[in-house]
Amino acid sequence: MRKWVVLASAGLGLAGLTVLALRGPRLPRDTAETISRIRSGPVTGVVVGETGYAQSSGVPIWYECIPPVGAERGVVLLNISLGASSLYWPPAFLRALSDAGYRVVRYDQRGTGASSRMPNWSGQHPYSLIDMARDGVAVLDELRIDRTHVVGLSLGGFIAQEIAIAYPERVQRSR
Repeated sequence: MRKWVVLASAGLGLAGLTVLALRGPRLPRDTAETISRIRSGPVTGVVVGETGYAQSSGVPIWYECIPPVGAERGVVLLNISLGASSLYWPPAFLRALSDAGYRVVRYDQRGTGASSRMPNWSGQHPYSLIDMARDGVAVLDELRIDRTHVVGLSLGGFIAQEIAIAYPERVQRSR
C-alpha cells in the first residue's frame, strides 16, 4: 500500500511539473531587453579588471583579467563550477592571487553569466568538456597569454584537466 502512495505522489509531481512547464508563468515580453540593459551596465566593486569577449567556435565568452600587484609572477586561469558565473570566485581569493603577483583571468562558461546563452543547444546540438576547454584557451588567445596556471572548481576541474591534456604547452601547472 505504501509503495502505491509513493508512486502516485511521484506521478502527480511529474504531472505537476509538466503542467507548470506548459502553463506556468510566462516571462514579460521585455525580458530580453532588461537582461541586455543589465548586462551592459557596470558591475561596481565586483569586476575590477579588464573585461571583454573572446570568440570560441562562434560563442562569445566573457572574461575578466585582473592585473597583479607588483611584478608579475605568472597567470592563473580560473575555471568555475557547473552553471555558476565566474563572479562566484570570492573577492578575497582573487585579491590574494593578485597580491601574490599573479595576473588572474576568470571567465564565464558558455551559457552562464555574461557569456552567450546557447539558444540552439539540444541533444542534437550538444557541447562537450573539450568545447569548454577550447573556451578557456580562446580567452587565453584573446589576451595573448602563452602559458598559465590552471585552477578549476568542480566541473571547472574537469575543464582544467582537459586544457592540460589537449594543450600541455599552454599549462604551467594544473590544480
